Amino acid sequence: MENLESLVKKFVYTGVGFISLSAERFKTSIEDLVKDNKLSESEGKKIISDFFKDSEGNKKDYAETTKDLVKKVTEKLKFVRTEELQKLTKRLSELEKAVADKIRKEEE
Repeated sequence: MENLESLVKKFVYTGVGFISLSAERFKTSIEDLVKDNKLSESEGKKIISDFFKDSEGNKKDYAETTKDLVKKVTEKLKFVRTEELQKLTKRLSELEKAVADKIRKEEE
């Protein structure tokens, strides 16, 4: 089963991919308008440039918002992070070994 972090990454990458795909379609549409002489070349370049500047900001905002949302949800639902689980597993193994050693010494 995939862990939550992996699922969140897929979700974020899908969103960013969707934004990128939309941006490419937008660029193609503007280029078509320039070809059809409905926009000048300089107007087309400016529109595309402005759009991509905004798109980059939107991608970063989307990723950051999603990351914050996931963090809030995982904290609220009290999910254990992988590294926390690994630390606890290691600590449990150490304690089990210590108890086994103590029992062994008492039996001697």
